[in-house]
Amino acid sequence: MRYAVFTRIATSCAALVFGAILIAPSPAQQMPSADPNLKFTANKHLKQGLDCTACHGDGPKKPVTGDKCLECHESFDNVAKRTQDMEPNPHDNHQSMQGISCTECHKGHKTDVVFCQQCHGDMKLTRNSAKK
Repeated sequence: MRYAVFTRIATSCAALVFGAILIAPSPAQQMPSADPNLKFTANKHLKQGLDCTACHGDGPKKPVTGDKCLECHESFDNVAKRTQDMEPNPHDNHQSMQGISCTECHKGHKTDVVFCQQCHGDMKLTRNSAKK
């Protein structure tokens, strides 16, 4: 009798733990860290005082499109002016002129990538403070 009760309790606990693992959000789905010093795009926006709805609208899991970015950042030309001190300017090149989406580089809750490195693997983006 004791063994049967113990077995039921152990099985129930294991099922609860397994179920919690299955329904827990993956790291990619979790909300951004509250630490605005992290260099994720979402954290930079938090540091500016914007909340999740500024980009995601009414749903925290709603994907953000490049069009949504341009509602605030206005245009690639505008963004290119803000990054004119970078060599090369990632927002003023043959890809940005073809309408590449902001989300190709800016990954929101993940580390940003340099899309250009898919073809220009050794390319490094640097800031030239004298150019500002």
